[in-house]
Amino acid sequence: MCCVGVTVAAGSVHETPSSAGAAYVLERLAFHETRNRGLGEIARSVEATGGTLGAAAGRERMFYRYGALRAGLPLAVEVLLDCVRNPAFLRNQVRCKVAEAREELSFLESNPELFLRESLHRVGYSGALGNPLFPTKEALARINRGAIYNFYFVNLYDNTLVASGMNHQHLVDIAAPLLSDLPKGSPLHTTKSAYTGGDFRHKTDSEVTHVAMAFEVPGGWHQAKSAVIIKVMQTLMGGGVSYSSGGPGKGMQSRLYLLVMMEYDWMQAISAFSTVYDDTGLFGIHLATPSDLVAEAVDIAIKELTAIARPGEVSEAELKRAKKSTVSSVLRNLESRVKQRAPQSFFICYLFEQSCSLFSLIS
Repeated sequence: MCCVGVTVAAGSVHETPSSAGAAYVLERLAFHETRNRGLGEIARSVEATGGTLGAAAGRERMFYRYGALRAGLPLAVEVLLDCVRNPAFLRNQVRCKVAEAREELSFLESNPELFLRESLHRVGYSGALGNPLFPTKEALARINRGAIYNFYFVNLYDNTLVASGMNHQHLVDIAAPLLSDLPKGSPLHTTKSAYTGGDFRHKTDSEVTHVAMAFEVPGGWHQAKSAVIIKVMQTLMGGGVSYSSGGPGKGMQSRLYLLVMMEYDWMQAISAFSTVYDDTGLFGIHLATPSDLVAEAVDIAIKELTAIARPGEVSEAELKRAKKSTVSSVLRNLESRVKQRAPQSFFICYLFEQSCSLFSLIS
């Protein structure tokens, strides 16, 4: 098996008031008709190569993925690049996908963790990273084919081709002729983002309160060591839910599972999370607790966040376990064809390109 991916700098950070929501709709328009192929021809090519397709919109990039049998690599690369370079964006399809996106937005508030992550960006950052990844219905009402077309093709020329499971030179020989006429773009100007911090509260009719608290980790992917430390910290702290049965992958050996979930039977869920961007990142804790115990739950979470910064609090055995688990997670994902959301996809692709140096940083 092999997998080829293309990133395009067409995320929500590149949106303007007139194009707000474009990245969200673009994810749903991926792998539709191109100027050269209809949907039927694309479907037959995917079947012929034993392929799977995937697309994900992130804050900084769009990611297009085509996984296939290695023997079908030439056709897979040709179809992928055609879908990325020559989308038709038919008016009826744009209208259909905008309508679908408008209906999907109702799930955001019904998913407290996702809703809180989005809210953290809105109140924590001023500038581009504060742009909503999930647009409002008012923003979607302004989206049409012209807005999608202009937004995408302005950003198309800032892109990257990544792959796994194949010989590098073989990929270059296939892709180079298909990309030779692509104009070289200069780095696009993106509105700067500044971490400001903030507080956001949203009332719902529920007996359970969800809380997310986070702080900035400057540097992002441009400072690889900091980015890797964030991922190791997330593994170290881990987490769990009240109905977790433990075992591999359940966080049974993590700090939040052992020190919180095992000690406080009223805590319904608690877990560490992280998000890494080019120049910045967020690290924090999400928890779910009965509404009358919010203050105590927050105190516990803050205690655990500050504890890992104190010398001697984290044992050498815990740290080694977290490092090995992080490496194991990277390797498992490199061998997996399971669809990933954008942030995870970018993390894995980045680690694939920089695996030797980053594994050295982890160790």
